[in-house]
Amino acid sequence: MKKILIISISLFLSNLIYCQTNTKKCMTTDLIKNELKNNLDYELNRQNLYNYNKNNQFIDNKNQPVITIPVVIHVVHRTQDAIGSNTNIPDAQIEDQLLILNQDYSQTNPEFPNPPRNTFINNVGNPQIQFCLASIDPSGNPTTGITRTPTSNSDWDYDTQSNDMKQASTGGIDNWDPLRYLNIWICKIGSSGGGQTLGYAYLPGLQAGNQSWKDGIVVDYRYFGTVGSSSNFSDGRTTTHEVGHYLGLSHTFCESSGCCDNDLSSIYSWGDVDDTPATEDIYFGSVNAFTNNNTCNDLSYSNIFTSNVLDMDENYMSYSSDQWMFSQGQVDVMLGTLNASTWQGGRVELKNSTVSVNCNGIVASSWDCDNQGNCVDPGTGNGSYSSYNACLAVCGCAGDTPPITEGFQNTTLPNNWSIDNPDGDQTWEVNSNYGYNSSGCISIENSIYSANGEYDDLNSPTLNFSNASNIDLSFDYAYSLWTDPSLAQNWSDTLIILVSSDCGLSWEKVWEKAGANLVTTTPIFNGFEWFPSGNNDWNSVSINLNNYINIDGVIIKFRNVNQYENNLFIDNINISANITNSIHEDMQNTILVYPNPADKSITINYTGKKEIYNMLGKKVLETSENEINIDSLSKGVYVIKVNNTSIRLIKK
Repeated sequence: MKKILIISISLFLSNLIYCQTNTKKCMTTDLIKNELKNNLDYELNRQNLYNYNKNNQFIDNKNQPVITIPVVIHVVHRTQDAIGSNTNIPDAQIEDQLLILNQDYSQTNPEFPNPPRNTFINNVGNPQIQFCLASIDPSGNPTTGITRTPTSNSDWDYDTQSNDMKQASTGGIDNWDPLRYLNIWICKIGSSGGGQTLGYAYLPGLQAGNQSWKDGIVVDYRYFGTVGSSSNFSDGRTTTHEVGHYLGLSHTFCESSGCCDNDLSSIYSWGDVDDTPATEDIYFGSVNAFTNNNTCNDLSYSNIFTSNVLDMDENYMSYSSDQWMFSQGQVDVMLGTLNASTWQGGRVELKNSTVSVNCNGIVASSWDCDNQGNCVDPGTGNGSYSSYNACLAVCGCAGDTPPITEGFQNTTLPNNWSIDNPDGDQTWEVNSNYGYNSSGCISIENSIYSANGEYDDLNSPTLNFSNASNIDLSFDYAYSLWTDPSLAQNWSDTLIILVSSDCGLSWEKVWEKAGANLVTTTPIFNGFEWFPSGNNDWNSVSINLNNYINIDGVIIKFRNVNQYENNLFIDNINISANITNSIHEDMQNTILVYPNPADKSITINYTGKKEIYNMLGKKVLETSENEINIDSLSKGVYVIKVNNTSIRLIKK
């Protein structure tokens, strides 16, 4: 399990008190105790699995082939959390966790081959197990191996709702067949009893019978992986720990008072692991070459040790903050679980599962446009777009027809204009004090922006040039250097104009100036924070955009690249064009293209020549047929030209 590392002294002291009074980070033991009290079949299966492992303890598992486990990740998130935020964790976080899990279960984790201490280097075992996202669901349909379920629950109280996320009837999602899939539920775990619960799992024995819906692992979203919505304290080992439970391992430390060899003889584990030393209580601290905890005399227990050894705090089934190993005895127990039949409490059917899997470590998410401006994941991996942002950029991306004129005379950013501010620092702001022939403009204060190389973008509304000609972009701007450009060391901010012809998926630079070429003042530098004092401090720019004729979904970007130099002002942005006679717009309204979006073919209710162009303006298809086969076209956005009328087509 991941343990919290504390930086400050005060936090360290509070954490010490917490560690001494609250050990609820993994609730597996309490979970097992409760199940054993109420489920005699589970108790029988636990005993059967212990007997199986005892009878097969001398099997050599060191050279066994890699075992592949199909995994489904059930993200149960708050309804208001968009994909990639908070409880609705991003795909990258799932990918990161699978990478860590697969490293830990193949002894390829970064601590090897030179771990922080080598006390137990000769006891290390390699499970040779890989965990791969399922690519087929229980009904035989394609899947990404990830389900996302919105819920009105703000969290799931471990003390009262430990299994509620596992059933649709209680606000969660039902499991997939536990004999064929490893089910992992990701949610926010709460605890009315206090403390922080990071995860829990049932030891083997529930995967068949009327309680099989409980089988699997639950991990708090903040301790699943190390990126995305994960906590700064997460190292991704919570899942490694819980999978260990799922495969039959118990904690290495004593869970009652005094010393004991917990995973050798505990009534709750029936684990028969004889190469992890007896350990009293829980150690939450770090592990390195100087760690020398030795809480129990190992000569008092039936184990492989011929001398009293240190506690194995680096074991994944401990609670220390540094973990990097399983013992060979633990590996034998896990492989025994995977070799034992279901009636023996084992998971051999999971080991032999024929479910198709995706083992490349990349989530095969995809997206479709629902024709209402929304992007939805069909959950099959076969959507029209491999990127959510790509889908969002195109879905409902019909543009406004020129002219577009903006003088920034209001105090707020105009409708449909947007700003990208990656670092959350200084950025473009409407300025009511300066302007060209006015008192308003938009500006960015580079003079107080000490973040060299950062860029900030001002984005125009989406534009429709389908029926446009003689397209022109013009604007006024003002800028002065702070530093004398003749000095050996000098700086300058940069203004770049970029144009996208595919709703923001890709960009082409059409104009750029920096240094003395960007300056609009005389003199060209002023050694102070500069603001324009009149129209003479402004220059005008005109850029021809005829390369974008016949294209809908055009966006113009004004990019400031900061070098902590001086302020930049822009005013009177004008996008003009000659628009063809409105009769063509009437014709577009009467010409139907269906289906749209389309995959294999489309039908157009117009007799005559039809031409299809890609977003680069290249003609890719010409025909006079009304039913057109578009199967050979790549996924993306196209323009259909019919008698000087342009119609947007989305190819799935």
